[in-house]
Amino acid sequence: MRTIALLLCTLLITGCYPQAGTTEADVEAITAVFAEFDAAVAAGDANRILALYADDVVSMPPTEVPRVGVATMRAQMQEFI
Repeated sequence: MRTIALLLCTLLITGCYPQAGTTEADVEAITAVFAEFDAAVAAGDANRILALYADDVVSMPPTEVPRVGVATMRAQMQEFI
């Protein structure tokens, strides 16, 4: 689980590397989301984790059918936690 969180953070940080037009406030906001995600995972709080996702999130677990939307991810998240 920690590996997944680390990979997610690494990918998000790489994709959000400061570029032209990125402000310090943008970087701070992104960092705050990472911190909230880590705290929610550490607390084992599925609702808190799901609150960080968009309503139309798409989860594509290997060897499984893609899941669309927060409601369909809830069961997956409960298993994950």
